Amino acid sequence: MTAQFFSLLLRDTARLLRPAPVTVLPSNPASDNATSAAYIDECVLKLHASCVAVLALSDLSKVVETQKKKGTGQNYMTRKLTFYAAQILSMPKQALVSISDELLARSYEVTS
Repeated sequence: MTAQFFSLLLRDTARLLRPAPVTVLPSNPASDNATSAAYIDECVLKLHASCVAVLALSDLSKVVETQKKKGTGQNYMTRKLTFYAAQILSMPKQALVSISDELLARSYEVTS
């Protein structure tokens, strides 16, 4: 792995981990049932500042699941990715911003 490639990976990771400064509030559904499961899921997904990182981990988890053998149950990689997603969701926003800033600073150190 070259220094430039490693620097690129660090910058991508910094971008994924940086929480959104502003989130979007989804509009109310047309029906009176504003507490439907689908509406709540949409709200949680769109309102969380770290949804990009969690979605990226979810995508990786699905890739790993498709590569495992049938009938073996959940493998250790999907459990690790779930753990990382839970950690991101439970971290304070400022901590993720600090980690993202540190990763970005180190990405420039690698190439210099």
